[in-house]
Amino acid sequence: MFFGYCDQCLKVLVHGRDEPFVCNQCPYEFFVCNKCIAHMPRQHPSMHTFSKSEWHNVAFKLAHDLKHFGILCDGCGTKSFGGTRHRCQRCDTSFDLCEKCIGTTPKNHTFKIISNRYLRACNHKLLAQRVLEVIYPSLVDSNSYALATTPTDTVYIAKSSLPNAGLGVFASRRIARFSYFGPYVGYKRSVDLIHGASSYAWNVLDKSGNVMYYIDAVDPKNSNWLRFVNCPNNFAQRNLMSLVYHGDIFYLSIRNIEVGEELLVYYGDAYAEKLGIDTKQFQ
Repeated sequence: MFFGYCDQCLKVLVHGRDEPFVCNQCPYEFFVCNKCIAHMPRQHPSMHTFSKSEWHNVAFKLAHDLKHFGILCDGCGTKSFGGTRHRCQRCDTSFDLCEKCIGTTPKNHTFKIISNRYLRACNHKLLAQRVLEVIYPSLVDSNSYALATTPTDTVYIAKSSLPNAGLGVFASRRIARFSYFGPYVGYKRSVDLIHGASSYAWNVLDKSGNVMYYIDAVDPKNSNWLRFVNCPNNFAQRNLMSLVYHGDIFYLSIRNIEVGEELLVYYGDAYAEKLGIDTKQFQ
């Protein structure tokens, strides 16, 4: 089944249900859904015309065209813009510019380009959630939502090999060393509420080692399959490590993981001590 998205309203387009239209004049492929097409004479250059698109073109766009969903350019005001995103490293609040506006700002800003790897992860995360809501609306209100995000070509969910650990994540194919998974999805909570964090929570630290906030995947309706990755009982079992990248948690494989092997990441000393695990072996 093919999926895509509308460039106007960002709605997910589903093959067999929606009829996408593409602009015949735009130098880049500009797709709109069958509802937004009626507004194009007012919201798109009036001399541009639209025609129905072949679905393989929409699917290609989904795979290759990356958008900064939800990000507003503070220069021109464009929301969810494409191309390069430049984020100021000095501003306390988010200050972002698109590639068209980067040369028009005061010199008191220091910008950093947001990498394509991070952008691709964010796009896939958001689009996967929207596709699930379109195809499986019942999952939005059920505990199966996190399970449904599992990339079954790579891993599967089953009873953990660890005693009393509930469900676990296992490799359905050989996972090479330095493969990464993420981001870890959950509620972002203020550090002031950290006393109420669940066992599914990860602290996110700043460069000084201070906790900025934590990401809690306690709710299976607002999390993904990474919540099912368990903590190892000993150092030899560990095959993943956690890392923070642009404020999100990712898991990185530290060795090759064979088919059928459970994915395990060390949660940290505080959690391990609750389980009675000897933390010295992980130091």
